[in-house]
Amino acid sequence: MLRSALVIIDITVIVLHLPDLIINTVNYIRLVQINDPGKSFDLRKVVTSGLKILLASNLVYFSKQISTYFYKQEKD
Repeated sequence: MLRSALVIIDITVIVLHLPDLIINTVNYIRLVQINDPGKSFDLRKVVTSGLKILLASNLVYFSKQISTYFYKQEKD
């Protein structure tokens, strides 16, 4: 049950943050191409969105090991 919950939550996080990553990346590329020093776009938005997606995909990949770890902890 824990594994299913992890997968559902993480897929939801990926689906919700993927458009943010795409929009922030496109905006960053556009502002870098313009090279206007008055319009600064923070690269942290792109990095943060990417890290959220990377973390969620890792949690989906390792959900079996995580749920097994917590199940063993609960049993003891």
